[in-house]
Amino acid sequence: MRKIIKRYILAATVVLVALVNSAQAAAAVPMDVVLRWAPVIEQQNYSTNPVDRVNVFTRVNFDQDWRTNNNSMNISFVNAVDAAVYYSLVESTTHYFVGYYLYYPRYGGNQEHENDMIGVLIALRKPGLQAENVDMVLSYSNGKWKRWKDRNTLSSKKRFMISIKSGFHKIETPGTTPKPGALLFYPHGGSLHQERNDYRLTNLAELWQRRDDIGPGHVFNRWGYFDGYYYKNTAAPWVWTHNRIQWLSNPGELMQEILHLKKTAIIYQNNEYR
Repeated sequence: MRKIIKRYILAATVVLVALVNSAQAAAAVPMDVVLRWAPVIEQQNYSTNPVDRVNVFTRVNFDQDWRTNNNSMNISFVNAVDAAVYYSLVESTTHYFVGYYLYYPRYGGNQEHENDMIGVLIALRKPGLQAENVDMVLSYSNGKWKRWKDRNTLSSKKRFMISIKSGFHKIETPGTTPKPGALLFYPHGGSLHQERNDYRLTNLAELWQRRDDIGPGHVFNRWGYFDGYYYKNTAAPWVWTHNRIQWLSNPGELMQEILHLKKTAIIYQNNEYR
């Protein structure tokens, strides 16, 4: 009898370990999607010169504090500014919605100001790892939305590339062929490569967790808008709204709106931005 009981316990343990391993493998899939589609960033006129750092994209707290009204000044005094791209991941029963965001301490367009943020949202039918799984590529920069319809910008063998215009930080046509003179940044793959520039992926949740840090000298001066000495409507992704549909909290509904699909209920399995 004891031997039989031990066999049952051993069998149950094996099953339990298998279930745990299976759950861990399933949990790793969404991050695999994030890594798979992390783009090559083609930044025009990237410069490490302290005076010319208008095209440096990094983390909001690159200067080791969470004030955003001093970032434009501090970008000149921090010796080594690491390139960073924020990412978000929202999951529904049918899709992954992956966002990639670039934060700039300075904007050098027609009206120079502090802080700027732009992004790309990719809607992927599960499992989401192949080019044929891509249902939508949407960008937001300079307060304007654009859907990228050219499927040649996505490849099963190559990372897609987004080109960022100097100063204005406008997201120009994504593709796979770099423009002359631009600097390319690749997602960090575990070790820095001397022959190329890497950026580090940073979970947008790090910034989202500070969404209520509002007031002069804080992250935001009002809900979703970065603080600054000079008033400017520079918004974080959870404020980006198209026809009253928010980019982060309702990406499935946004996909239906952009693609003119039949409006059906979106069931989210993982959405911390609601």
